[in-house]
Amino acid sequence: MFSEQRFSNDYFTFYCRFGGRVRGHKTNKTGCPFAIKGKPHMTPTGKKYRINVENCICRHNHPLYPVLLTHKLITDDQNSTITNLYKIGISPSQIQKIIRSNFNIELTTLQISALTHSSQVENFGLQSTELIDYVTAEGGTAFPFELNLNESIKRLGVLTFMPQEIENLLTFGDVLFIDGTHANLQNQWEVVPLTVINRNRDILLAGIAYLAVSNQELLTWILHKTFFIGNYSDILQTLISDEDNAFIASVQKFHELINDNQESNVPTITINHIICALHKKRNFLDHLRSAGLNKSQRIEAGKLFDVVAYSTSCTKADAALNTLQNYNSKLTKYIQKEIIPLLSKFSRSHLLGIHANGFNTTSPAESMNAMLKRNLPTTKLTLKQSRVLFNRNHMDHCQALCYKRCTLRRDINLLFPEQILLNKRINDKIQIQYRISHQIHIIENPLDSEYPFFAFHENDPETKYKLNIYHCECNLDVFWGVPCSHLIKLSENFPVHAISPRWFEEEPNNTPIPSQSNDTIRFIKDTDQEEEEITEPDELAYADSVEYLQHLSPKQLYSKLFFESKQLASLASRNTDCAIESLFIIKEQINKILHVQTEQRNNPSLHPDQHETTDAIIDAEARPRGRPKKTKNSQNSRIMTEKCAICLHNHATTSCRWYGKVQRIQEKYANDSHQRHCSVCGAPDHNAGTCPIRQEAQNYYNTR
Repeated sequence: MFSEQRFSNDYFTFYCRFGGRVRGHKTNKTGCPFAIKGKPHMTPTGKKYRINVENCICRHNHPLYPVLLTHKLITDDQNSTITNLYKIGISPSQIQKIIRSNFNIELTTLQISALTHSSQVENFGLQSTELIDYVTAEGGTAFPFELNLNESIKRLGVLTFMPQEIENLLTFGDVLFIDGTHANLQNQWEVVPLTVINRNRDILLAGIAYLAVSNQELLTWILHKTFFIGNYSDILQTLISDEDNAFIASVQKFHELINDNQESNVPTITINHIICALHKKRNFLDHLRSAGLNKSQRIEAGKLFDVVAYSTSCTKADAALNTLQNYNSKLTKYIQKEIIPLLSKFSRSHLLGIHANGFNTTSPAESMNAMLKRNLPTTKLTLKQSRVLFNRNHMDHCQALCYKRCTLRRDINLLFPEQILLNKRINDKIQIQYRISHQIHIIENPLDSEYPFFAFHENDPETKYKLNIYHCECNLDVFWGVPCSHLIKLSENFPVHAISPRWFEEEPNNTPIPSQSNDTIRFIKDTDQEEEEITEPDELAYADSVEYLQHLSPKQLYSKLFFESKQLASLASRNTDCAIESLFIIKEQINKILHVQTEQRNNPSLHPDQHETTDAIIDAEARPRGRPKKTKNSQNSRIMTEKCAICLHNHATTSCRWYGKVQRIQEKYANDSHQRHCSVCGAPDHNAGTCPIRQEAQNYYNTR
């Protein structure tokens, strides 16, 4: 039975792969007469075809190769041996050697994989049950995907959520990153982590799915199950994935499912979908070589594609796209088919009104995949074992984020003096936009009542953006969730309304907003102005306590010392006296560790009444033992290695005895371009190997 619509009412014939006419001596064709001729007929249901064989020639004129069916001719004991070896983690290549030595049977690794495939399916059912029990025992939630095939239930996927992951999903899940990966699992199923980013733009895990195959049906099932966890249907705004046709189709199917039961008076639920611009660029670059572009053209095309993918100006993106279409017809056809229809899904300038936390790539999901698979053992893992190790890696990641949050200084938003609202990374992003706003110019746009102003950068006056006091055409306030430089320049007061609520650590109250001329400038901290440090006393005191430091590894202690030294260098360098005092303290501590006797220091800058000079302060490290290494003057060494171009001896060319004679010959034949010349003296009719001047010079210096 066949359901392919390509079958028509015409006859068709299957031939042996060795059939056909013999052409020459170097061919594997034998003219084998084997052939099966048939005709398809539509079944009464009208959905499938039935093939009726009308003529069959089952003779071969060449020997058959039973090695292709060897794995189907082995005994049950041999099959069970292969299965048991595979279950304990032995690779197919090692199983191949064991079977060859014990049973004298030649099996390929693909045949061994085919024998173990059935046991993998059964084993997955047991492992998934163990995984579900583990997640449930930890207080989490697990959803199995089961399919009824021929009156038998096959489990093809499991979606798991730990309690902390559900909290991450409901708190920071407005933008969800999805990217599958392969781990070292016994069943070779795909692992699909769900990734979100917190207020400090750090990655957090929001669930893990295990899939037998990453097709449209299973991906749609993941989205549908995740969408109805708690009140997540009111939170999700954007999905970001790689360029996968199955995922694009699953998002469309997901939209249909969530809007099927909507009443006529209820607005349609819309979930934005962004595909990774980085993956799109990689696919584009792979196509350039087949399109016939040379190396310089491919480099230029890659830069133009960056403009299409990441520029905020639609004018620049469209101009770059038009330039790409002018290379050749083959590339134009590819762009019209694969790029232009998907511009609204990956191009930064075409993602209008889409909130994405500043991402049009799946880099957070790829970072999550790398973090989860860090330090995994080399042996094959069961589903439960992999989930336990993934949880451990994610917990270590969260502890590192907590430690960084306790030790790094946090900024005070002076617009709301009694609250700590913005974290450091978002505040730094706003600082950049504030500095750029000094180079922004605003002009009126009398032809548009909705956007009555134009904004442009003084270095690029041709690129203009329409804006009003609430929104700018560059879309940074929606895409990123922070005010752009154009809005900051236009607004008399700082545009706090353009900051997305997800970046606030607390909800802003009704504190009046000061004018831009005073407190807004204080809000954007100057790099030369000291910052006020806000830390949590209890957590920070424990982080610096002796009890805590004694349990750290040497690598962790090194990281902490390195961070504190950077903080000291940053603060002490602002004052000369403080910097000198810090250097003396550091050197004394180094000498103490190295057991080097220190001398009494006398710093004139610290004691202005004393003008006595002292010897050098103690060296940071002891003098190395033994004879010092031989060193060569780099300039003298270079002169010795550069040989004379005339006689090839170790002296400069200008000091050679025959240098003047060579110059006169070169001047004589300088304008003679009709014949080849010697590279040594410039005379015609000979080369450097037979040059008489070189031979004369070498004989002279060799006899000296």
